[in-house]
Amino acid sequence: MQYTSGCWSFESGALIKILGLDGNRLKEQQYYHYDAVHWQDYLAMEQIGNEFTELYN
Repeated sequence: MQYTSGCWSFESGALIKILGLDGNRLKEQQYYHYDAVHWQDYLAMEQIGNEFTELYN
């Protein structure tokens, strides 16, 4: 398992999730931990892909 350390802007991530904003504009910012904020989005897309594969294979 890979661990990360450093300065992160957890507040901005919390605001993105609470307000339902699009965090893609912040993806390249140094202190915005995009992967931590958007991990559920990745899991949802992975589930959709798995369902699609099951239907059409």
